[in-house]
Amino acid sequence: MPKTIALPSTFTISALPRFTREIVGPNLVPSAAAIDLNFSAMNFIDGTGYTVLSNTVEWLLHHDVLLRFTNFNNLARPAIGYLDDCGFFFKYAGEALRSEASCRSSTMPCVAVQHAHSFSWLERDFSPWLGGELRKSHGELGSIRTCVKELFHNINDHSAQSTGFVHAQHYPTKREIRITVSDFGRGIPTTIREKFGDMADHAAILHASHEGVTAKTKPNNMGAGLNYLIDTVSANRGLVSIYSLSGSLHTFCGKGGEPVRRAHAGNGNYPGTLVDIALDTRLFVGDEEERVEIEW
Repeated sequence: MPKTIALPSTFTISALPRFTREIVGPNLVPSAAAIDLNFSAMNFIDGTGYTVLSNTVEWLLHHDVLLRFTNFNNLARPAIGYLDDCGFFFKYAGEALRSEASCRSSTMPCVAVQHAHSFSWLERDFSPWLGGELRKSHGELGSIRTCVKELFHNINDHSAQSTGFVHAQHYPTKREIRITVSDFGRGIPTTIREKFGDMADHAAILHASHEGVTAKTKPNNMGAGLNYLIDTVSANRGLVSIYSLSGSLHTFCGKGGEPVRRAHAGNGNYPGTLVDIALDTRLFVGDEEERVEIEW
């Protein structure tokens, strides 16, 4: 008998702990060999929830779980229409629910990007979309491109996988752009503990966010990635949230202009790492001029 899991009625980052408690069993393996995902109650999903859902589906399939979707054809629910427009049902259920389903201009739908192809994806797809939404030139987005590029390096370092899932969404009424990058690998805390000793998940994520800390010994990896991401987003008055295993880290710009980091122990267990970036379109400044992008 398959295990039935009801998707949250409002699928945002706040639903992550409960959702992962039902999906992830002991030792970071799926909670059942067969799972039915029930869409009947899901009324709203944002870009972060969509990334979590896509990442979870891929994780379950990777573990050979017999996966089935149920009650997902109620197009009166905004979440169903959003997922249909993003291509979710076309990809995982075999066909779109509507013939007119199409990606909205404010959406860069969740895609799987291999580490080896991340640079070309950033230049060809991500940067033009983000520049159009922020009304910034290619040069003004150099630091943000470097931040996202380094997240792919982190996936390569902290995961047995080399593929990250990326979604970006512009919410014009909120004047906010959310960029979400996720993987279903070993998680940041696992690799940090292997090098720096025993510590709780949230403490390990905090440790990994500081300058010069890296769980790899590769000569070209200086451990600047998460710290650089936090510094860059905070300088633009944005927010960064990182979820990995049972810990999380939330950062924002403090009154003195320096990034504030707050780590939290969670009650869920995210199988991998999720990084959520929020940019305020009114406050985003970007780079003053064309810059040489950093390679680690």
